[in-house]
Amino acid sequence: MELVRYHSNEGQYMALVVRTGTKWTHILYMNSPRLTKISNKEARYFTSFGEASKKHIAMFNASARKAGYSKRKNLAR
Repeated sequence: MELVRYHSNEGQYMALVVRTGTKWTHILYMNSPRLTKISNKEARYFTSFGEASKKHIAMFNASARKAGYSKRKNLAR
């Protein structure tokens, strides 16, 4: 998983890129309870910080659980 800063119309967010498909990219925002699907065209607004460490993944999962999302199958691994 890649750690990125995503500059969208609403502001800048830290996110983990969980999966990249042919049309969509699935990302997990910090302090977001679920995965978000965005178009691959939006990837040009990513600033990469490299591969996410286990500590980064744990922090993102903890923030998702704090926001009320506890389904293990959709958390970052």
